[in-house]
Amino acid sequence: MIGFFSWPIYLGYLLTRDALPFLDGQSLGKKLMKLRAVTLDGKSLSGNWQASIVRNISVAVGPLALVEAFILWQKSDKNQPLIRLGDEWAKTKVIVAAESTPAA
Repeated sequence: MIGFFSWPIYLGYLLTRDALPFLDGQSLGKKLMKLRAVTLDGKSLSGNWQASIVRNISVAVGPLALVEAFILWQKSDKNQPLIRLGDEWAKTKVIVAAESTPAA
């Protein structure tokens, strides 16, 4: 019974992870690596459900993930920027998260 509910929960997290407001626009992995997915103009994806779903659909659909890996591998041989298909589709990018400065 638990397995029945775990797949929809996992898929929901996978698609919306960058838009979850309580994670401040970062997935758990991005938070650990101090990275953030943002729009091309630098706005956080927190609450931007459409962009999060579009950028993560290629990860959720198995064959698309393989196609994406192949395309990135091809780009690396040609010294092209390594931008995921999902980021190209959603018009997003991944940046190093700005560290907050302590209050004086």
